[in-house]
Amino acid sequence: DAVSGTARAGPIGTDGSVVTGRLPPERIQQVVRASFGTFRKCYERALAKNPGATGKTSTRFVIGRDGKVAEASTTLSGDLPKETGACVEAAFRGLTFEEPAGGVVTVVYPIAFSPE
Repeated sequence: DAVSGTARAGPIGTDGSVVTGRLPPERIQQVVRASFGTFRKCYERALAKNPGATGKTSTRFVIGRDGKVAEASTTLSGDLPKETGACVEAAFRGLTFEEPAGGVVTVVYPIAFSPE
């Protein structure tokens, strides 16, 4: 099963909010990639229902001053079921990062899922 993703953090959140903190994207990616097994389980549930399911999740999450995920929301593309998005979102909510410098950080993290 292929699971891949990249981190994108910027000075302006996707909702237009100003991000005051800083956390290197490679550090964010390191934490998320360490949890790819959890995301894979979300996808395996989708494959159990539809063996050819493919698609992408895009999760927008906020890393609070304490390094914990304060909020997360996930959108889906492809033929992934709603449950996959909810599972991925819950997994992001459980992640802990190092404390950002200077405030909160908003991140958009896409993950692509395919059965190959």
